[in-house]
Amino acid sequence: MLKTVGNPSTRFGDQTIVNGNLVIGTSGKGIDFSATPGTGTSELLDDYEEGTWTPSVSSLSGTITTVGSVTGTYTKVGNLVTLQAFIPIADNGTGAGALVVTSLPFAPSATASIYSGQGLNNTNAKALTVYCQSSILYVRLYDATYPLTSGEVAVITICYPT
Repeated sequence: MLKTVGNPSTRFGDQTIVNGNLVIGTSGKGIDFSATPGTGTSELLDDYEEGTWTPSVSSLSGTITTVGSVTGTYTKVGNLVTLQAFIPIADNGTGAGALVVTSLPFAPSATASIYSGQGLNNTNAKALTVYCQSSILYVRLYDATYPLTSGEVAVITICYPT
């Protein structure tokens, strides 16, 4: 049900949706913020999505023997994607160099080559650095060493443009 606030005979007015959703039924259409001051190239919000993704995990060198149940979530607003992942390493085996995460739900923009993020070794509370290059996330400890041993968990977040 759409409720009009104000006199509909003189203007469309503010709208309140009492029951249901506002649905944009045509691709490329959205919420237009062009009435606000600014110098941006687009003031149309025409894309919002949130969901889950399943990261693929390996190591830069060596082999991780057993990866636990890896989960990921994402939010995409316009052309900005925010990814989060929970990565438990049950048995690290000979994994070394960096934790490598692939199968991103959206490819990063090709206009820049590196995006950075952050994370936490959830077991020992050490800070992690995350960087994205060519649709691959590389995760290391704050001091550029390998981030996890057997039984440890990485929790990471990164934002990048598509």
